[in-house]
Amino acid sequence: MASTALIWVRDAAIVAVVAAIVGGCALERVGVVPPRRGDAAPGDLDASATCAVQCTDGTTCVAGSCVCPPGECCPACADGLTCEGGSCTATMGCGAEGEPCCGSTGACATGLACDGERCVSCGADGETCCAGATPCATGLGCIEGACTACGERDLACCPERGCATGLVCDRGITCLPCGASGQVCCDGDACADVALACDDGTCVGCGAKDEPCCGGTACDSDTLVCNGGRCSDCGANGEPCCAGDVCDGALGCDAGTCRNSCGSNGEPCCASSVCGAGHVCDLLGTCRACGGNGELCCTGRGCDVGYTCGLTQCERCGGDGELCCAPPASPCATGLMCGFDLHCRN
Repeated sequence: MASTALIWVRDAAIVAVVAAIVGGCALERVGVVPPRRGDAAPGDLDASATCAVQCTDGTTCVAGSCVCPPGECCPACADGLTCEGGSCTATMGCGAEGEPCCGSTGACATGLACDGERCVSCGADGETCCAGATPCATGLGCIEGACTACGERDLACCPERGCATGLVCDRGITCLPCGASGQVCCDGDACADVALACDDGTCVGCGAKDEPCCGGTACDSDTLVCNGGRCSDCGANGEPCCAGDVCDGALGCDAGTCRNSCGSNGEPCCASSVCGAGHVCDLLGTCRACGGNGELCCTGRGCDVGYTCGLTQCERCGGDGELCCAPPASPCATGLMCGFDLHCRN
């Protein structure tokens, strides 16, 4: 019985060892566990293989981002400085506060900046800007080499983040409220109300005579039209045509301008695309003779007697090989019939 138990324990141990080896290899193949250093140490791998860009300045790729390893300095400390706990520390009579800046690069210990000769405190209001991606404390911006309050109303625009919400950087200098009447226009020449428009950088009323057009195209009245970005009178002789190419009285809209004479052959069409008798308004807004052979079809596709309206022009009808005439005229001359192709045949 004891012998059988020992054999069972021995076999179970062998199975466990084999499973550990096989399982470890499988996990290693799918990346769940790191490879054994004897195969390929982590330091032997390309640290940025899974990052969008190659990691530099001593950073390594972790979960898709380049990060500085704990306790390291990224980038490496300049000559005269030593990395201790992730910060560059002065060690050679330079780089500490009040000491000369180190080397040709003018390096200083972490939290200090070179003012040209010596290392000084940096980042606070009125102090020299620090090196790196965060040159100043929160609420401050690096302006002309010094940390300065910025981004709020009536303060300078922050170089890094512009202005706070509801403010706009006016002419790249000062943060001001925007969008209301009399205020500077918000980004994109926007104003806070549809009854306002951006005019030379300022939000002003729109839509009335001589005011900017609302939304760039609209005016408040049918007697005004948006002309050159401003609302102006329309419809009178010499004035722009009103919306829909409408002009006053008997005036006609000619290439966007209302003219004295309209309605006759070759003249602009009168208001509502009206022309004199025997004429029709063409697609270009000009009155043309209609109804005769080769002329445009008149309103309602009408043509003179003996003609019918083809696609757009009047054509002879009723004769052999000609189009069938339209009612009430007889479709074809005596002895001819109107075929399926709407032409008269024997």
